[in-house]
Amino acid sequence: MAEEVAELSPLQEPGEITVPEAGSKYESYKSDSVYEYALRPNGRRPDKSRAKITYKYGDVYDGSLKRGKFDGAGKYVWKGGDTFEGNFKSGKITGQGKFSAVNGDVYEGNFKDNKYEGDGKYTWADGRVFEGTFKNGQVSSGRYIDANGNVYSCKFTYHKNGERKSSTIRLVRFAENKKPTEKKPAETKSKPKTTNKDGLLSKDVKLIAAIKKSKRGAEFKNFYSGAAGKNEKAEKSLIAILNFFSNSDAEQIARIFKSSAIYDKTKGNEHVTDMISGVIKRSKDFTNTARNATNNKQKGNSANKGAAK
Repeated sequence: MAEEVAELSPLQEPGEITVPEAGSKYESYKSDSVYEYALRPNGRRPDKSRAKITYKYGDVYDGSLKRGKFDGAGKYVWKGGDTFEGNFKSGKITGQGKFSAVNGDVYEGNFKDNKYEGDGKYTWADGRVFEGTFKNGQVSSGRYIDANGNVYSCKFTYHKNGERKSSTIRLVRFAENKKPTEKKPAETKSKPKTTNKDGLLSKDVKLIAAIKKSKRGAEFKNFYSGAAGKNEKAEKSLIAILNFFSNSDAEQIARIFKSSAIYDKTKGNEHVTDMISGVIKRSKDFTNTARNATNNKQKGNSANKGAAK
């Protein structure tokens, strides 16, 4: 159970507000019939102004400003899709707010200096929940509900470097277990999919095993282990193999790719999504081209036979 309380997804820092470079822009607009100013190109602006800032690299901030920094209510959307909506202070997320990660995880509660701090509730995409107190971005003490509905009382302590030092976990209540004959079909269908420590579903593990046993097994292992190098060419080669065996299942390809040694999370989810989309499109284009060539050849053969008669 201690291993089951997963590390929280990291909260990305918005960074400082700077004079926009080429490609970024400020937009001014009206709110409640009161005209509010955006930052001007020279950086001068009245305090407590409101602005919408679209950065050239894709991030967007929409909210209050004070002395050139995020301050007060605002919303920050990262290029990769993560979103924070709530309170800022001196350029950092501080106070009440809600952080929604693109992977489906959600934290609602108190923040301090861009980290979870104080009372809050963290809900994982698979349905697990931790509700209680957080310290320096990590779970501290409170109630944990696993994916099956079992409830635990938890308390954790950490070393100065953030490593978990000790944990006290006590089962409070088992989930209500019904007999198999009493289960309704809808309940069986809605049961959460179980994943392993790498975030893989059971069908993903089976597919990996099948690929390793295939003729392309050695090639797959070479890319999956990172032995072939960690560059974009190797990434696309691994995705191409997964695309072939998964029948172009983009979600399954993404899960397996992210479990490989070649995956670099610093590149972001959009990088992975773009590569997968590109490989699938090229594969379909190749298949369509080959199919059209075959059809044209057959039509040509038929025409020649007709002329011969």
